Amino acid sequence: MEQVRTGKGSRVYSVPLKMVKGKDKVLFSLKNLLTHYHFRLLNLFDNEDLVGIKINIHDGPSHHQIDPAFASLFIKHLKKRGVYPFLCDTTGRYQDRKVNAVSCVERANLSGFGFEKVGGAFLMLDGPDGRSGFSTEVSNVKGEVTDVHLVSDIQNINGMIVLVRPESNEFAGFSGALKTLGADLASKRGKIMMYSKSKPCVDKSKCFYCRKCMHKCPVGAITVDEINRNVEIDHDICINCGICVEVAKYGGIAYDWDADPEYFQKHMIENAMAVKDILGKKMLFANFLMYPEDMTKPYDEAEGFKGILVSRDPVALDKATYDLTGGSICYSHIKMNKLFEMAQKCGLGSTHYDLVDVSY
Repeated sequence: MEQVRTGKGSRVYSVPLKMVKGKDKVLFSLKNLLTHYHFRLLNLFDNEDLVGIKINIHDGPSHHQIDPAFASLFIKHLKKRGVYPFLCDTTGRYQDRKVNAVSCVERANLSGFGFEKVGGAFLMLDGPDGRSGFSTEVSNVKGEVTDVHLVSDIQNINGMIVLVRPESNEFAGFSGALKTLGADLASKRGKIMMYSKSKPCVDKSKCFYCRKCMHKCPVGAITVDEINRNVEIDHDICINCGICVEVAKYGGIAYDWDADPEYFQKHMIENAMAVKDILGKKMLFANFLMYPEDMTKPYDEAEGFKGILVSRDPVALDKATYDLTGGSICYSHIKMNKLFEMAQKCGLGSTHYDLVDVSY
């Protein structure tokens, strides 16, 4: 069943738990949304396309991530179209459990996204060490040409599907389609630049003068004087890659992480523009506004909208997500409508949408 509820722009498809009861019916409705001749959302991908399905890996099974059954559904029906799908993620900006491909693949398996569960491989888009990236140019929100830094393998695929369970985020408002495009797909260097306005600084009280930072620096920006107990970083040479911060395990070199939402969002939009320039129209987005357990319990009207939203337009999708949750998904200090307008102005999508209910 299909019902158009508003009508001014990009289509955002909704599989609402209010109308679709139980996990099997949710999966069936989503499958028809992807494959039925009336929708055929997967038709934007061609035979033999290499398509990454971007997910966010957590540390073991968690209700904060999507149910692996949904990833499996996308993989299954993409393969039927002759597409080569694979699950993918990127490493974090700094030392954490998502530090390299090995740790991320292990976490994917523990979280239920192993090949035997979902029927597809899991790969990292930023290489084995999490540092593989490239630079490209875009015209920023002011029309100025600026450099952005993205994960390397975004250049080597033909399309992408983004599966996200949005959560509040102090910089982006919430982690939906736009944040995934503009922040998650930034390289480690790009992520560092989004969260820190300044380059790394030395804290001499925590430095052991081991010289690891000097040896690891790829551009020779660091000098260590063991005799006079002094370390200096030449910020004119430093490329802000963050390697020195990672090898300084006791905090001898660190970032201030002094970015504010406006600064972060500017870089996020610029990165998203670069991703769109590379992948074009071969992108599909799904926001899962529910926990896995919500599919097995009675729907409570007081809890607000629960279900899945799908669209080819990341701006319309995130705007619908914001509207349907009454803004409760977002930090109150973030001006989301201003962010949506900026994304629309930069050609990432439309703030106007047609909301279409799909239930079978």
